[in-house]
Amino acid sequence: MWRSPGGVLDYLRLNWWGGLRQAGIADLLVGDTPFWRWRGGNALNGALWTLAYEIFFYLVVAVLAALTILRRQLRWLPLIALVVLFGVLCWNYYQQVTGGQGAIWTTGDIGPLPLFGALQRSYILWFGFMFLTGWVAELYSERLPISDLLGVLALAVIGWFAYHGVVFGPGLLAYAYVMIWLAVRLPKALHRVGRVNDYSYGVYIYSAVVQQVMAKAGVQAIGFVGFFLVSALVSTGFAMLSWHLVQKPALRLKDWTPTMLRERPDNPGPPKADRPIADVRDESAAAPPAASGASDIVRDPAAAPAAV
Repeated sequence: MWRSPGGVLDYLRLNWWGGLRQAGIADLLVGDTPFWRWRGGNALNGALWTLAYEIFFYLVVAVLAALTILRRQLRWLPLIALVVLFGVLCWNYYQQVTGGQGAIWTTGDIGPLPLFGALQRSYILWFGFMFLTGWVAELYSERLPISDLLGVLALAVIGWFAYHGVVFGPGLLAYAYVMIWLAVRLPKALHRVGRVNDYSYGVYIYSAVVQQVMAKAGVQAIGFVGFFLVSALVSTGFAMLSWHLVQKPALRLKDWTPTMLRERPDNPGPPKADRPIADVRDESAAAPPAASGASDIVRDPAAAPAAV
């Protein structure tokens, strides 16, 4: 189980960076879980397959930031890129509904890339569009209209595409708008969720493996509702541990800059000598009062003439 081909050590070695190159551990879940009977797969943590794409696009953002493309003076570049990508999605949808063969980036892989493995072109196109949409929404946040009418229309668009089985396509733009609209329009009490402690990412990466292990142990015998509640509770517990022990300490380092790369002030000025607090108080007490202005009004409101 540990050292055998496809065992635990191979699972850790092949998946340590983010690319899900080995889905399961030997025959650990073969024939024992509802997922196996449904899909015939023994994936231990199926949610991990998206991490390679997420890490890839974060690295792309880091490169663009290093090239100063993220500055607001150049924010028209991401907007143009978003329009081009949306045009590609519309073109691919047109090819799909008409039976054409001219779709762009819908088949094949890129790579294998170092550390990532092979990345599917279609996922790069869809996920890249979503990353770019969020980026443009941030850059143009002061001009982005938050309209209930647009929100309802976007929901209708999503429903239409989902009904016709085409979730990934032009409807992604409507989906992105709905997410932003709901984030603004949901009750204020919900705005506090995740503001201090954000357990959502931990729930995402731990829930699948928790459910698989519980299914291996036969917990599904208590019924769907019971299985859902128990798995949600256990997943949240792991997410809390992950946040407080790993994620939150790591986020404290996000603004850290090596000493050699830190910007130095142009005119730092002479260093100020330390003086006793009493000297500072005496100096402020001896300072002459201001001749006129707002300070006089604050000091003696009754003496100020009424302004018309």
